[in-house]
Amino acid sequence: MKLTLSLKLNISKEIKPLVVASMTAFCDACNYINKNTPDSLISATKIQKFTYKEVREKYSIPANYACQAARLIAANRKTAKTLHNNAVKKYKPSIIKLDARLMSVNPDKQLASVTLLGGRKKFSLNLSNYHREKLKYSTLTSGQLVKSRNGKFYLQLHYDIKEENTNEVDKFLGVDLGKTSLVRTSQGVEWDGKEVCRVRGKYRKQRAHLQKKASKALKRQSRKNIRRVSKRLSGIRI
Repeated sequence: MKLTLSLKLNISKEIKPLVVASMTAFCDACNYINKNTPDSLISATKIQKFTYKEVREKYSIPANYACQAARLIAANRKTAKTLHNNAVKKYKPSIIKLDARLMSVNPDKQLASVTLLGGRKKFSLNLSNYHREKLKYSTLTSGQLVKSRNGKFYLQLHYDIKEENTNEVDKFLGVDLGKTSLVRTSQGVEWDGKEVCRVRGKYRKQRAHLQKKASKALKRQSRKNIRRVSKRLSGIRI
């Protein structure tokens, strides 16, 4: 089973310009490839064959950067063709696609290593027990270095985890979840959901009323208190 783990990188002021420059070079390479290859070309191998040398010479990027850029273009074109039937637009300097050779993570030392334009650089991490447990018993396959809207950098890791063996059973019970009928089993047993729908509607109206008041409140503290109550109502699960 493939999962994604997002790790926040602690980047110093000295290394940050290098990270930004690497992202800019990678996205410039993606834009060059996208502009100079036909939109109908969706094979990563063919895209890489046509643009590999030019991209490496023009933007002075590592070999794996050029390969990952071609793969990113191919994947995005396939998605655009399937879902939107549109061409892939311009890339912004906020991502670098990585494979297992371009990155590594040491959960014990809480360090991540990523290949940038200036070579391999190490970054400190603040890992929770959850992160350490996942990284300890998983195999990294690929990932990406991303820049969020608030300017922080994250290393998103794609990893494989072994699925636990399940015991074989002879009998099954199918359950359908809904609103009018809260639960209906394949054996014909049904639980009515009218009361739940009524309570959900009640809290929905209360939240809408509070949001309306918050938008009209003049005092900052009043708006803050109203939003706090609205948040508490949103956390109610029925």
